[in-house]
Amino acid sequence: MNEDLLKEANKEKRSAVVRLLEDEYMLVDLIPATAGVVLPSHLSSAPSIRLKLSRLFRGSLQVKDHGIEAELLFGDTYFSCVIPFEAIWRVESVKGAIFTWEITLTSAAFSETEQQAEVAPPPPPAKRPQLRRVK
Repeated sequence: MNEDLLKEANKEKRSAVVRLLEDEYMLVDLIPATAGVVLPSHLSSAPSIRLKLSRLFRGSLQVKDHGIEAELLFGDTYFSCVIPFEAIWRVESVKGAIFTWEITLTSAAFSETEQQAEVAPPPPPAKRPQLRRVK
């Protein structure tokens, strides 16, 4: 993946997030398996998750150069989440404006395919069914 394209996409993501957080809330779709993502353990195995973010929530929320840091409520417990911009593939405003970055999905799919290729052994050869004569 071209590093310059990823850096440019991350700048666009930061700009979109800052702009959308001016509204009541926004939705963020991200890939939890991306390096640097910190979420509650029950969310880390999902291929993609959606989080609702707002500056009006009680927990803190900061947009930094590398991503978003937010105290989010899960059940009755707050959790310090870290969402690098590299993990975000889609954001949506409360008004329905949607921004999608396919480069993030492509990059994540490429990375996942590489990991699976390293881990998964090749499937065994298919066996032919054995026929028997029945009298």
